[in-house]
Amino acid sequence: MNLSTIFAKFFPGSEQAISQSLSVADHATFAAEVNTLNEQLEATTLANATLSADLVTRTSELATATASITTLEAKLATANASLLAVTAERDKYKAHHTKASSTGDQNPDEDANSRQATSMAGYNQNAMDVWKKANRS
Repeated sequence: MNLSTIFAKFFPGSEQAISQSLSVADHATFAAEVNTLNEQLEATTLANATLSADLVTRTSELATATASITTLEAKLATANASLLAVTAERDKYKAHHTKASSTGDQNPDEDANSRQATSMAGYNQNAMDVWKKANRS
């Protein structure tokens, strides 16, 4: 937009270019309109500067959030791998427990003494033999 177009907008009824032949009233009107236009231009410039600063801030926050997401995705992958390993180990021991239960040991946490067996468990018999050997008088 050139200067003559701006002036034509200020004085749409005038075919003449702005010159020294303006009346005092026309000059006052023109000055008021120019001041209003300058205020609007300054307000727009300030708003633009504010939006530019906000854009820089938001771009920085976006970069931080993206980095955080990348880090969390890596931690999630590690946690999923650990979960798979633990699940496989749990399944192995659960299969052992199920096998022991199916062979008649309904309480796999018990040993021969707690089931009131008539003979000692192998490790108990060995402990008794060692104690007797050590304490012979």
